[in-house]
Amino acid sequence: MKKLILLILIIISCSLFARYKDVPVTRDLDPNAEYDTYQDWFSSHPQQLTQFREVSRVFSNQRDEGFLIVVNNNLYEDIEQSIQIYQEDLTNDNFDSFVLEYNGTSHEDLREQIITYVQTENVTNVVLIGDLPVAWFELFEDWNNNGIQDEGEAWVEFPCDLYFADIDGIWEDTDANNIYDYHEGDKHPEIGIGRIVADNMNMLPDSESELINDYFQKNHLFRTGIVTSYETSLAYIDDDWSYWGQEYQQAMQLAYPSVVLVNNIEATNAGDYRDNRLIADYEFIQVHVHSGPNAHYFYYNNGNSYALVNNYEIPSVNPTAHYYNLFACSNSRFTTANNMGAMYIYGSDHGLVTLGSTKTGSMLWFEDFYEPFGVGTTIGEALRLWWEVSVDVGNDWRWQRSWFYGMIIQGDPSLLRQYEQGEVIYIPQDFSTIQQGIDAASDGFTVFVDDGIYPENLTINGKDIILQSINGAENCIIDGFSDDSVVIIQESDDSEIRGFTIQNGIANYGGGGININGSPLVEECIIQNNSATRGGGIYVVGSPIINNNIIQNNTVTVAGGGIISYGGEIQVRNNLISGNHSDVYGGGVHIETSGVVEIINNRISANSSQRGGAICFHAENAGGLIKNNLVIENVAEYFHSDFGYLTGNHELINNTFANNVIDSLGIGFGSQCNAVLINNIIWENADEEIKIYPETNVEVLYCDVQGGWEGEGNIDVIPRFVGQSYGNYNITGFSHCVGAGIEEIEINGTLYYAPEFDIEGTIRPAPVGSNPDIGAYEHLNGEPFVSAENTQLLIPDYKLQNYPNPFNPATTISFSVTQNSDFVTLEIYNIKGQKVKIFDCINYVDAKAMKSLHHIIWNGTDEN
Repeated sequence: MKKLILLILIIISCSLFARYKDVPVTRDLDPNAEYDTYQDWFSSHPQQLTQFREVSRVFSNQRDEGFLIVVNNNLYEDIEQSIQIYQEDLTNDNFDSFVLEYNGTSHEDLREQIITYVQTENVTNVVLIGDLPVAWFELFEDWNNNGIQDEGEAWVEFPCDLYFADIDGIWEDTDANNIYDYHEGDKHPEIGIGRIVADNMNMLPDSESELINDYFQKNHLFRTGIVTSYETSLAYIDDDWSYWGQEYQQAMQLAYPSVVLVNNIEATNAGDYRDNRLIADYEFIQVHVHSGPNAHYFYYNNGNSYALVNNYEIPSVNPTAHYYNLFACSNSRFTTANNMGAMYIYGSDHGLVTLGSTKTGSMLWFEDFYEPFGVGTTIGEALRLWWEVSVDVGNDWRWQRSWFYGMIIQGDPSLLRQYEQGEVIYIPQDFSTIQQGIDAASDGFTVFVDDGIYPENLTINGKDIILQSINGAENCIIDGFSDDSVVIIQESDDSEIRGFTIQNGIANYGGGGININGSPLVEECIIQNNSATRGGGIYVVGSPIINNNIIQNNTVTVAGGGIISYGGEIQVRNNLISGNHSDVYGGGVHIETSGVVEIINNRISANSSQRGGAICFHAENAGGLIKNNLVIENVAEYFHSDFGYLTGNHELINNTFANNVIDSLGIGFGSQCNAVLINNIIWENADEEIKIYPETNVEVLYCDVQGGWEGEGNIDVIPRFVGQSYGNYNITGFSHCVGAGIEEIEINGTLYYAPEFDIEGTIRPAPVGSNPDIGAYEHLNGEPFVSAENTQLLIPDYKLQNYPNPFNPATTISFSVTQNSDFVTLEIYNIKGQKVKIFDCINYVDAKAMKSLHHIIWNGTDEN
């Protein structure tokens, strides 16, 4: 029975080998192709003594695996920052990392250094960066495995990185030509190894260091999950291998469940591969095609003709795949300038790793590579595991060497199949433009933007991300350069934009600064010098929150110089809205939505329009919660605040409307408009401070209205602002608005409340237990100071002063009279001329001073 099983295994093994021997080898179809040789490499690399030094080591303290980074010493300074970031990424993957700066041409010395780190630091992966020593190997391609060089079996020499990965094998150069031709002992690799070589990519415009820095940038983005993996991969199998297409597809599916197979001989061609497949967002492309170092040769016309995909075409195509398995003759011959394996990496914004061969041949038994790669091993380790079971095993080792000895990794061997999705993108570190960062981001990402001026017109479409400057709006400017809206936000309800200057946008219709269709948060921005037909600063369809911004000097021809809202329920909070202009409606804010909007805690000043210089409502059933706003110095022909016809229910509570310049009428309420005005200062705006049209229900209560207004708690007293000439509209402690408001009141069955805090965040009422003040600002006293003038009144008949002044709760009034009388009466009046207190005193005359002296303590109460 055992003999039978053994016989079956031998038969299966032989049949598999026979089947793979039938697989056509990849070849260069150019009959005039000439490959670079060891002598070519040697002549361009004059012998140099070996010099090296370790320049960095970083420990992860997570696992006992090391990663060695060997960098050409002439290159290191220019890519040092990228290497530091790379080490951080390796640390996050739990690798200890060691950076060795290396100079010299001896591959033996380089191998000795690798062996030292493997033995002392448990290095399991090595990456060779820049122009570093190359080991060459030579053999005849024994395709029939008979040990004899038959006709058509060429003698070839090629770069062989197995020399550095197999640290305990025996390598000899038996014919003393500096090219190895003998490899025995333990012939399998002990470590993963990759090369990052760009010094010979002269078809690309960037320098070697620029190409490598760009490589590590996209490597970092991929590792951190900022650039995410695509869902689908591609097996593109040209004519000679189409028979095995499904087998190759199934092997790839061990790592990538979704693999598109293209293997119909009438479908595979150069045009389809170049123009359709390379740009189709495949994560991993495995292409089977006859090739040379610099081109693919795709058959067409039933295999009678072929067309090329050339290396110089790759940059203009800009393929999107991250990984490539190039079943393509000599595509990875990294010593050849502009080789395809490198071009897929450095000629693309996306390429990270290519697997391929430096000679004729490629990978077979793909499942032995994809299976470990699919379960979380690095790509370098997956190739090493494949090598253990595929190369130098059994009696077919000559055939295996002919196929596989040129296999290498170009790129980072420590990369995994995929990484957890990242959450942070930095501009310009990760991407040079903000839009690139937005495009790379997914829901939940934060895109941080460093200081600078960014000439861009941005679009956030269907993504819920945070776009935020690092150092605030003064330092981070997005300039539309009069080209379009500076920022367009579409269907991104949970997005946030924070901390930018957004300027110089022009929109033919809406939103020169920001055009919003959705409900994002716009916060801590300076939105200035933009123009449009509607919504010079911000145009809104939706329910965004516009919070703590400066919206200034924007213009429109129709409505909403600062902000316009169409549809939804916008919240406008804590903003400075100043210096905006509309030719017709709403210089500051224009509302044309049937929803209820909130305009709270804003300073709306120096805006202008024909109608509604500060605020304008012009939509049926539009309602507003207008609270804690300072509305000052706006200019209009009609109304500084216009609540137009047929609008809905409005609550105007604890606002200060003052010193607006209006040709006629102040606050207007159109027909069939309902409004309550509570705790507002309405002063020095127009001859008619409040205009109410017929069929309008407006209640004005506990307001200070110039010229007076009938209603509970209303007063008509100068508000006594601290310094309105220089923009300070806080009320003084002497203002009769202090404590003259009401905290809550029921009107027609509805309770209305004063805001819990004032425009500056002071608790209302202050102190707790008192009545709130009238206006946007809350004074810390619960009632006004009572004061005599803090001077001595030098009149021939009497002299008076008080201390302290101001006072709370009491003051001492001292006075004297020089005329003799039995009694003196002291009467105290308020600023309206109303008598509030009377003191009758017995007059006592000091004989020496020839005057009477009196001291009265008054606690501020009136006669009641």
